Amino acid sequence: PGILIGWQGSSSHIADLLLVEPALRAIAGAYSDVQMQFRGCDPPQSLRRLKCFEHKLWTAVAEYSARMPVWGWSIALAPVTDHPFNDAKSSIKLVEAAYCRIPCLASWVKPYDEFTSHDPELRWLLCASGSSWESKLRDLLNDEARRNELGQRMYNVMREHYSYVRPHEGWAKAFQLARSL
Repeated sequence: PGILIGWQGSSSHIADLLLVEPALRAIAGAYSDVQMQFRGCDPPQSLRRLKCFEHKLWTAVAEYSARMPVWGWSIALAPVTDHPFNDAKSSIKLVEAAYCRIPCLASWVKPYDEFTSHDPELRWLLCASGSSWESKLRDLLNDEARRNELGQRMYNVMREHYSYVRPHEGWAKAFQLARSL
């Protein structure tokens, strides 16, 4: 069925979608085998008019980690505006994409910069300007091996730095403190 570009979010992220709208419109016009799937809130009408547009409703939080991997996304998007409020957010969008072993193009903001700092090759996924979204999307659409490599690298970072593969030092201290009370 081609390549599926995915985004999911709430209405608080509508302004963020405007960051990637020009790139998505250009991609929609240039690639007939690309689908764009938006999950959660309704995206702006301008995106809803794209011939490759698809909208899916919310997924229950309790089911999210089981469902996202079966959506079939090839590339995830995580645009956020550069604002101090967003600097306090987590890198959850990258962690979720990493769990699915797919690359996630993301805004160059503090939480996403921190995630990619664990593997310098992943810094390529950060988009500092509107034009970088389009050029990087084109690169990923045209290079399956690159998509797979970056998805695997993201997965490796997620496993090493954002999971409980090994005992977490902070939790060990917390349990030790609790036992001593």
